[in-house]
Order: sequence, then C-alpha cells, then structure tokens
Amino acid sequence: MDSNCPTQMCWDFMEHDSFCSGKICTIECTTTDECVEAAEVAGSTQADSAFCGSDGQCNLVTTGLGSFVCSVN
Repeated sequence: MDSNCPTQMCWDFMEHDSFCSGKICTIECTTTDECVEAAEVAGSTQADSAFCGSDGQCNLVTTGLGSFVCSVN
C-alpha cells in the first residue's frame, strides 16, 4: 500500500528481484486485459506487455511506464 499512488497500490520491483529497484502505481487485477487497459489509460506506448501477476496486481514494468534500474553483480 502506498499513499502516493491514487490506487493506494505500489508495485515494488525490489520485492521481485533484489538487484533491481523502481516502483510504479498499479491496480488489483484478475485478468491481463484489465492491466492492458490500465496501461493504455496511463499513456503507455507498450500497453500490450502489461499482465496480471500471480499476486493479483498488474505488472507494468515492461510497458514504458515508471522508472526501473537493475545492477549486475
């Protein structure tokens, strides 16, 4: 939960990969179509790459929205 996101939900990349960081507001989902639509509304040029994750949140990392970085060790 994140009070800085209108949906109150923040997808934190570090929770999925300890070598990466970045956050993006997201929504709860049950289908990938919901995520694609949300990415389109947010202005993504790659909305089709959004998907509904197993945690019930839209994964928007590859949509061109937000800012993410990873380091290689």
